[in-house]
Amino acid sequence: MESQLNYPPLNDQMYINEPDRLEDICVKVLVENKERCLFQIQITEESKLEIRCGIYLPALVADQLFNKLLKISDCYCVSGPCPETNVFRGFDSPTLNIVELLQSFSNTQKCCLNNVQFNAQTQLNSEVLGRLCSTQNIQNIQISNSTVTPEPSFLQHLLHEKTHSLTLDNITYCEGSIIEPICISRESHPKLRHLKFRDGEIPAYSCFVNADSPPHLVAVELSNFYEKGASHNVDLKRRVSKIRDLLEVNKAGSGDAVQGKQLTATVQGVLRRYVETVDKLEAPQTVNEEKLLLHSCSLLLMQYRLESMRETLCSLVLCNTLFTGSDLSTIFQLKKLRHLDISMLPPMRGENKRRPETTVYKIMEELPALVSLDVGGTKIGDHLYRDGRVKEITGDRYLKETPPRKLEFLGLYNCEGCELMDIYSLADTVVGYTGEVQLLASLTYYMNRATPLMYIVGQARQLQTVHNLSCPQRLTTLLLKVLQSHRRNRTIIEEVTANLFYLSSTYYTTCSKQQKNDIITELIISIETCQDMKYVVRNSLVSLFHFDIPGDVIFAFVKISKVILNTLLKYHEDDDIGRHAIHFCNALVCSVQFDMKREASKVGFVPIIVKIIQMRLEANMHDEILEVLWGTLWNVTDETPENSWTFINLGGLQLLQDCFAKFPDEPELHKSIMGLVGNIAEVKEIQPLLVNSTLIQLFCELISKESPNIEIAYNACGTLSHLMSEGLWTIDQPKQEDVISIMTTAIDSWEIDSNRNINYRSFIPILNLVESEVPVCIHWAVWAFRNLCGQDDRYIKMLLKENGREVLSLVENKNVGENTKEMTRWLLQKLESYSQDLNNQYHLHSL
Repeated sequence: MESQLNYPPLNDQMYINEPDRLEDICVKVLVENKERCLFQIQITEESKLEIRCGIYLPALVADQLFNKLLKISDCYCVSGPCPETNVFRGFDSPTLNIVELLQSFSNTQKCCLNNVQFNAQTQLNSEVLGRLCSTQNIQNIQISNSTVTPEPSFLQHLLHEKTHSLTLDNITYCEGSIIEPICISRESHPKLRHLKFRDGEIPAYSCFVNADSPPHLVAVELSNFYEKGASHNVDLKRRVSKIRDLLEVNKAGSGDAVQGKQLTATVQGVLRRYVETVDKLEAPQTVNEEKLLLHSCSLLLMQYRLESMRETLCSLVLCNTLFTGSDLSTIFQLKKLRHLDISMLPPMRGENKRRPETTVYKIMEELPALVSLDVGGTKIGDHLYRDGRVKEITGDRYLKETPPRKLEFLGLYNCEGCELMDIYSLADTVVGYTGEVQLLASLTYYMNRATPLMYIVGQARQLQTVHNLSCPQRLTTLLLKVLQSHRRNRTIIEEVTANLFYLSSTYYTTCSKQQKNDIITELIISIETCQDMKYVVRNSLVSLFHFDIPGDVIFAFVKISKVILNTLLKYHEDDDIGRHAIHFCNALVCSVQFDMKREASKVGFVPIIVKIIQMRLEANMHDEILEVLWGTLWNVTDETPENSWTFINLGGLQLLQDCFAKFPDEPELHKSIMGLVGNIAEVKEIQPLLVNSTLIQLFCELISKESPNIEIAYNACGTLSHLMSEGLWTIDQPKQEDVISIMTTAIDSWEIDSNRNINYRSFIPILNLVESEVPVCIHWAVWAFRNLCGQDDRYIKMLLKENGREVLSLVENKNVGENTKEMTRWLLQKLESYSQDLNNQYHLHSL
């Protein structure tokens, strides 16, 4: 069907290489360096954070900085790591107290705030927030997905005389919270234009519009009271009783009984008329929950006296809020309405499609200025096709009537009307579930609505499995915004990370560098903040493997390393997550192109891995994870003495002996351990610690042991060669000559053309052995060069670059065996031939 529908064209290019604005870059730099550039500690009796002296932040900059700092805090308030102190931190930044942040931005001498957006705050103090709003006279306030401890005058602080817009979205209040009622009028709130309550039942039921002097509201939203209405209907008598008590107290002149505030005559009049109206409207004497919900929602709408704002109201959103036919007649009086949302999303119950009997065309007729309409999840959207034309051959369905005019937007999510073949003759943009175009529109439009998003994001994942996307980058950008806006919604996080798994695996090559950074950042935040959600942790980890590691993650290497190491520490006993986590850690440090081993030393890489090895040894657990743990230590110690010393200081030598003793017949494990020992043996200061009878005897046994893999014996011989070349043999047993005999026999038995999976970044430690005077050390080093250069020409180039030809030319005059000299001659000939080829190529290019 999708190929036949007349969809508008899709454009994905702008989402691939859209550059950051200079202003955004500057704000990002300030946030990342906030301690050095922005804040200072005021030393008083109580140390206080404040904006630095000499700095004044104008509104445009202050708004961005403040909201960016709050967004950073969102990442760390999801699982509530520090709910008591409400502390947050950015990537690798010191902690910062949110209360102090609010207080520092309350100083009008240092900054000017107009717009604030709180999202996913676990403990928002309304007293401090109120002080910020009142001192700064903030015009636009949005609080979403947060927990608030409100005081009675909470709304009075937010809705002051300079407030332009207020949005409260999915707010959780402490038990027993009481908010004083507030009356809104054009005199008390002359600049108020937008008032939106989503799931904010306490403040929504505390607001009253003065119909005699209505505010100049342009947009009103009362959403998601479908489920909330029942409880409030039960408490209706209690609420009305409190309002009566409040009126009686004020009538008696005892205003101080109400938090020290005397209600004005206007407010008393509005509240008194509301009580009288409720008394006249007798609640339905029935246990039918639907009727109770309808009654409660109608009373809520009555508080806002929509008909009194017919001259100003342009946008009305009543998503998931029931209303009666009488309420619909009131809505039809709003002739200047341009946007109307009466959707019922998502399908929570079978009866949720219930709306007063009407049609899309009837709404368009009654509201002539309407350009945007959302009837998703209602029978109104289904009626578009019923009794309409149907092609007998294909079964395609069409609109049953010719549209009176064309809308700019039509919401039909969860309505069968979105499937009509000519639906785009009714609106330019259609939100629905049919195809990629409608899905992208749904994500965009419902970005701030968690409940329908859970279904839409799930459908996006299903769409990816059966279709090649036209706009994968646009979908990725939208999904990242969804994740940033709904960090506390576990279902959304699960679905989005599953989507990112498919998108990163299929469309990785088309992503810009910035988009890769954004995806990786969100995946890491998801892993860190959702440690108890195994599905999210696994999805995010696997998705990270679709990127170039470590190349794509260098921009946040320290942070990513910490998160993955902590995940490994928690899930090392989980075969799936533990395996992915240790392989990722290994990938971070095993790259030849990007040397991140010294960076790894700053994040406790070695201590955490050693700790996990110790726990697995105590549990007698041998598996792939244990082998890769040792392999990661092998990689992270390569030419990195600080990591080798860390291993030694943590009791690493005893740990490797315990591992050999507990798992004596595991060649892959032994290979990784001896690779690590070989790296440690290259550090001259550590070499004396390796010269003890127990370790030397262990190395000799490994050399003599028959194995199809020569790597164990190879690294054991390399370790002993480094010890002998320095003249460190201070033990009586085993004797040095016996060890030399074992080593020589083993080296001569190895196939010179053995194919080995090994990477060298430098030959300098081995070249140092060639310059020694111990024949067996020279023999092992020359064999290593002969084997490696015979397998890969890049090692010939490396040998030339590090003066290998000059060093090897000295072997002919040393006291070594003929076999050693023969391999040396082969190497010198190979180096000469390669060098000549390079010269010839240079002359050809210069002609």
